[in-house]
Amino acid sequence: GVDERVLPDSNPAFSFYLAGALALAEKYDDALAAAKAAAEKHPNNARFAARVPWVLNIAKRRGEAAAGYRALLKKFDDQYD
Repeated sequence: GVDERVLPDSNPAFSFYLAGALALAEKYDDALAAAKAAAEKHPNNARFAARVPWVLNIAKRRGEAAAGYRALLKKFDDQYD
């Protein structure tokens, strides 16, 4: 899937789902890189931004995850959709 480039580079969906799959496969560094790539492509999208602290939480990096979630809440506090 990575080599096929089914989605344009501007669409972070593949990186978002790849991050989830990699995290569940306990490949945390790769998952974090994919999550960050997705979040960087759409920095104003809370769903993509939330994947980064989610990966950190799955990786049991609780302090970093908590800080990431706090930053997420601060950044997207006024968005209710």
